[in-house]
Amino acid sequence: MVAWPGKTGSADRAVYIAHTGLAYRSGKGTYHASARELAELAGCGRVTAARATKRLVSKGLIERTQIAAFAFAAKYQLVKKTNIDPLPHNGLIGVVQTSSFLLPEAFRQRGLGRSAYEVLNALGTAAESK
Repeated sequence: MVAWPGKTGSADRAVYIAHTGLAYRSGKGTYHASARELAELAGCGRVTAARATKRLVSKGLIERTQIAAFAFAAKYQLVKKTNIDPLPHNGLIGVVQTSSFLLPEAFRQRGLGRSAYEVLNALGTAAESK
């Protein structure tokens, strides 16, 4: 696994995986994706999912084919791109770098948070090494 670039790389990765899951489940080239549904799948807030989707569109990883209508979510399609340009992963010793969507429910948004999860893992690692 490699890290995605930038401060928002973790959120972008989680939302992109949510988009790919929706595309796979739809079984079609295009799929409906609302910010709320993406947020639930990615384990982040609705606004974060919407902003990450805009960044993914601007990077050329997904394409919006139809804008949202009153009762329907916007339609998207995945764009084949081989050059995502991820940064090499340089993990910190004792710190688990995970996206929010992989965390247990207690450590997601409005819970204890990802920082608490990383602190608990660091403490567990330190206790095991002694």
